[in-house]
Amino acid sequence: MTRWEWVRSWAVKWLLGRPRRRSPAVTVLLFCLHATAVSVLLLALLAAVVSRQISPFYGWVEGTPLDAFGQYLVGFVNQQDLVWRRRVAQAPLLNDEAEAREYLEEEIRRLRPTHTFLLHNGTVLFGRVLEETANRIVVVCDSDRGPVTTRLRDRDIKWQKKIVYPAVELFPEDVRFLLNFPGYGYYYLPPYLVVSDAPYPYVQFTYDILSDLSAEFSKRFHCLLTSQPRSQLAYVCFFRDEPTYLRFAIQKEDVDLETSVGFYSQNDGCLFVYDRLRSFARGRIDRLLAEWEADRQSSDALQQAQVERLVRDEKERSYQALMHQMVTTLRHEGAHQLAFSQGVHTAQGLEHLWVQEGLAQYCESSPIGEPIVEKLALLRDAQNRHTLVPWQELVDVPASGSFSAYTEHTAQAYAQAWLMFYHLMQPAYRTHFMMYLQKLHRLTPGEVAKPDSEMLAKCIELSFVDLARELNDRIRNPGTTRQEERAPSGGR
Repeated sequence: MTRWEWVRSWAVKWLLGRPRRRSPAVTVLLFCLHATAVSVLLLALLAAVVSRQISPFYGWVEGTPLDAFGQYLVGFVNQQDLVWRRRVAQAPLLNDEAEAREYLEEEIRRLRPTHTFLLHNGTVLFGRVLEETANRIVVVCDSDRGPVTTRLRDRDIKWQKKIVYPAVELFPEDVRFLLNFPGYGYYYLPPYLVVSDAPYPYVQFTYDILSDLSAEFSKRFHCLLTSQPRSQLAYVCFFRDEPTYLRFAIQKEDVDLETSVGFYSQNDGCLFVYDRLRSFARGRIDRLLAEWEADRQSSDALQQAQVERLVRDEKERSYQALMHQMVTTLRHEGAHQLAFSQGVHTAQGLEHLWVQEGLAQYCESSPIGEPIVEKLALLRDAQNRHTLVPWQELVDVPASGSFSAYTEHTAQAYAQAWLMFYHLMQPAYRTHFMMYLQKLHRLTPGEVAKPDSEMLAKCIELSFVDLARELNDRIRNPGTTRQEERAPSGGR
């Protein structure tokens, strides 16, 4: 038997089935299963090839029809995955989940502080009043050491206020989210639902920042917002220390664990962050300052006092820098959360990367849209060294891409995305830029891989060469550009 005859006989047996052993129906079924398995394998291989992050061969297929089809496939799968995740989360509760909802709602009411107190020494306390007499109030307050009972006299209190909360109303997706965090504290603070293992003052601190951001965001992007039902609560996880945060970061997202301070998970609809004053960075600062102080011990009381003052001042400066980093992260990741939950971005995140990261950085300042001096300084240094990423190349990086591909210029690429978003939000371009963002919201998975620079130039009615020139001029001179001076107050 020749090789060709053997292959033909094997194919006939495989397709038609062996006599008396496999019926035609079973053969057809097996053929369909094999074909499906091979198709899924090929599609998964294609999705891997068109991924910038994991494929060393992406440069070979970039810009080809294969790349466009692969990006469409990835976008479609992500879209369906997100849709089905939400359908499952919103499904009616099972019996045990319904019982858990009653427990969770009662736990939320139990953990709520009833009053806010401002003391004459400037201390703010959040606590649950246990006893109140004519000249004394007994309050239970959360602290780093756990619940602490405090007795306040009338002369200690500058003012007090009873806290009024909305009625607790947990929907199925809220219950299923909270059940992932047994043993944590649950705080119902619409439009946020906060999970935390930290004392309540940290929760209030987080809520104040995010609620201010939400109000500013609604005013700045009101023309892009879509109406959302009450059930769309924004989830926040605030962890007390870095090790706990890292355990969740490893499970939830592919993040850089060495530098990550917080992140937003689109699949969970949740913002994850931790207290930077209980981080490894804080430990390194304390250790280095202690070593520096020990090396400069002196018997001279005056000199020793100067050393102690320098250490104290440096600690305060370093701690303030850590707090600033935490606030910036809350606003950055909170902006991602608001953009996705309120319809500024597509649910699948199909917008090109510079739009997503530019918007988040635009919201880092308080109030939103203020110039960020550190980013301008970074860009000015890059401009002097001629290492700026070409603006058109930056704009065309798709959502599936990453600025980390620019290796040592990653921070610079993020800063360029911020500057472009900031520049286009100025009065000269704001109206047309909003129209561009609305067009992006109507993107389909098949349009993900298309260059973004052409659509942007058409919407703002300016060639990309002229736009790049204006951006470079703004780096050299952060003040008002001539284009803005000529623009009418109502828009371009």
